[in-house]
Amino acid sequence: MLRINDLSFSYPNGERILENVNIEISQNGVYSIIGLNGAGKSTLLKLCASILRPELGSIELDGRDISKISYRELSRVRSYLPQNVFLPVDFPVIDFIKYGAYLDMDIFSRVGKEREAEIEKIMAEMNILHLRKRMTSSLSAGEMQRIHIAKGLVQGGKIILMDEPVSTIDVSFRRKFALMLKKLRSERIILLVTHDLQLAFGLSERIISLRAGKVISDDKPDEAIKQINEVYGENIGFINHKGRYIFTDEEEM
Repeated sequence: MLRINDLSFSYPNGERILENVNIEISQNGVYSIIGLNGAGKSTLLKLCASILRPELGSIELDGRDISKISYRELSRVRSYLPQNVFLPVDFPVIDFIKYGAYLDMDIFSRVGKEREAEIEKIMAEMNILHLRKRMTSSLSAGEMQRIHIAKGLVQGGKIILMDEPVSTIDVSFRRKFALMLKKLRSERIILLVTHDLQLAFGLSERIISLRAGKVISDDKPDEAIKQINEVYGENIGFINHKGRYIFTDEEEM
């Protein structure tokens, strides 16, 4: 269970980014966080990853305050995929992805046969086996994002925190990514920050809507859609086609 209790956070300049946020997730599934730029979505994810510390309130994982859980232990139960990936050192792709399994490596940085097979399977699902010998510095933004997703999946854990995982990925792979999330949703809690409303409303158990650092709604898609205009401060065009929300340009409405 992931529980966020009365969470508030400000950066050193004093700007309040999140205020009195309360969220409870007790079941596996996809939980999307949506809202305008600057609403606090990425900051909330960093707090859940224990990269930032709350100013007020707490974040609990299975009843334990994550600030009191060691980094090594936390790494076994959650993986974090940031929006912007910067690597100060150039790696072969296969080594970068294998590093997701660093907790299972021996002193020679090797993993067992089962882990090797799991890594190969994830790379195949992400359609990146052909990149295995490439250096990370030679990859496009979309390719880099895909190998970073693969590394996060290799790391595993019961919770996956994803910040804009499809922002630079082409349309064909977005479909594959959506199918992959459908497979994972029964096994893990996936907290997904996204501007892709089609993805969010198509896959999520709940939509958590932020505006100016506050939770506007935290509900099933059919209820969250009722607050969509309030969340974005404008008319968001959409149609409901056989229970599936299709978002359109306002002009088309």
